[in-house]
Amino acid sequence: MFQILHKYLVLHHQLVVPQVGLFYVEKEPAAYQDDTGLLSAPRSLIHFTQKYQSGTDKLFFEFLTRETGLEEPAAIHDYLEFANRLQAELKERKTAIWKGVGTLFLADNDEIRFERATDLQELLPPVTIAGIEAVDGAALTEEEEAEAPKDYWWYYALILLILGLGALAYYYI
Repeated sequence: MFQILHKYLVLHHQLVVPQVGLFYVEKEPAAYQDDTGLLSAPRSLIHFTQKYQSGTDKLFFEFLTRETGLEEPAAIHDYLEFANRLQAELKERKTAIWKGVGTLFLADNDEIRFERATDLQELLPPVTIAGIEAVDGAALTEEEEAEAPKDYWWYYALILLILGLGALAYYYI
């Protein structure tokens, strides 16, 4: 079930697990630090909030039905059983691991905390970008203009036109 839920979370950027909370994905854009000249890669971060616990939407249940191959009532029943087992595991062990997403912890005050798993994109080191000098287009020297290759494409087009006309004349005359 975790694999199906992870797929839904990645595709739809949010997932409600009843009695647990809301998982959502936020995109963190690439960032450039002027002082160090480092560019860090963009990444998707999974967050969790316990406050939002209302029911899931129809789109989720349709997705769950397609992915499991079960009828909708059976898929909903399996999902609710999964949510109850997850909540029971949290109460019993005080922790639940969702591989590839993170770990849920149950605090003493029944507050659920979430610690994100290490994402492969987090392992990408920032890249140093050297400054590039601006080039003025009007500053071309005569040598650079003289080095431009001459373009003779129109010679070939004219030769092909003459050959085509000759072939037509030969065929019809």
